[in-house]
Amino acid sequence: MARGAARQVKGNLAEAIEDFDQAIQIDPRNATAYHERGNARLANGDLAGAIEDFTRAIELDPRDAASYHNRGLARKAKGDLKGVIEDLTRAIQLDPRSAVPYHNRGLE
Repeated sequence: MARGAARQVKGNLAEAIEDFDQAIQIDPRNATAYHERGNARLANGDLAGAIEDFTRAIELDPRDAASYHNRGLARKAKGDLKGVIEDLTRAIQLDPRSAVPYHNRGLE
């Protein structure tokens, strides 16, 4: 997973996604791998894939505010305003000290 994260930072999104694919293949219950692949897919413009990954990460770890937040960002890019508000509100409920979801929800 670390290599995937490093590749993502360098902008090598396809390679990062492959690394996260391998991490998921090794441990299909690794919520972090789904979350990180979702980030890479979002950055690569694969909105449906990103939403799918963030949803799976949430299913595996329902207390992960970051996955709700990032799924909200992907939904925003798809034009799903209701989904954005729902996800950002849930992220705020889970992590009320994080200012970013408040800010992003306020932009809607």
